[in-house]
Amino acid sequence: MYLSMKNLNRPAKKLTVFILLALLLLPLENLAQEYLLRSVVDQGEGHVDQPFQLKLKFYWKDCCVRGPVISVFDIATAEVSTSEAPVQYIEEINGNRMGVYETTYLVTPKVPGVLLIPTITLSGERIPSDNIFNPPEDEITSIEVSSDPVSVLILD
Repeated sequence: MYLSMKNLNRPAKKLTVFILLALLLLPLENLAQEYLLRSVVDQGEGHVDQPFQLKLKFYWKDCCVRGPVISVFDIATAEVSTSEAPVQYIEEINGNRMGVYETTYLVTPKVPGVLLIPTITLSGERIPSDNIFNPPEDEITSIEVSSDPVSVLILD
């Protein structure tokens, strides 16, 4: 998802409401897909030198993904660090039980303006749910899924 910031002269409250609504209303319309990766920010705007949370959420419908690896990403105008160990849980979305693998990052902006969180990729191996401990090699397939970029307005 890319949120365009064409008119940055508009009042910040309206822009914030727009971003938050866009993020909250973003449906998981791709539930027909087995895998989905989303970048979720905890706020629509931030301030220089004040960290905000970026959650990377990997959703899956079917068991199981082995060895998930998140691509290294860099934001030139911010410092990025992991804030806690990844967690796994089940979330019900539109009546579907989805597994979630969530990693949380702290992003500390260093300059005002629009901060672009780039596309992030997660890769791993799909293994059959009926044989997760010793899967036959011919039943293991590689997966790769990418998030959409997200923009956050950074104020002084």
